[in-house]
Amino acid sequence: MKAVHIKRLKIFFFLIVILQISFAQEPESKIKKKIVNQLETSVEKEGNRGLISKTGNVYFVEDDLQTISAYKNQEKIWQKNILKELGKPNVGKPIIRYIKLNEEVLVVTFGKHNFAELDLKNGKIISSGSD
Repeated sequence: MKAVHIKRLKIFFFLIVILQISFAQEPESKIKKKIVNQLETSVEKEGNRGLISKTGNVYFVEDDLQTISAYKNQEKIWQKNILKELGKPNVGKPIIRYIKLNEEVLVVTFGKHNFAELDLKNGKIISSGSD
């Protein structure tokens, strides 16, 4: 009877270890696949969602497609929900569609014609508007 319990415990602990390893690595690898080494990208729900700057910082559109986060050495340095800050666009879906890195700003296009420029260092909105 004791041998059966010990065997079940070993199997149980083995499964826990395997599941933790699997789940711990899965989200990071999915995120890395969504980051492109370019200066601009169209944001897609399942595809490209982040850019890497010359300094190695990552600017990433979160799953809600409304929030931009900046990471340095895998630590979040700032986060900004563009639509909460600037409101929903008059035309187009209320999501970020496009991001572009310049020397000191991140240009974000949301809705169909709305845009904002964010300071790369702190995420502060420098300018915004629509065409």
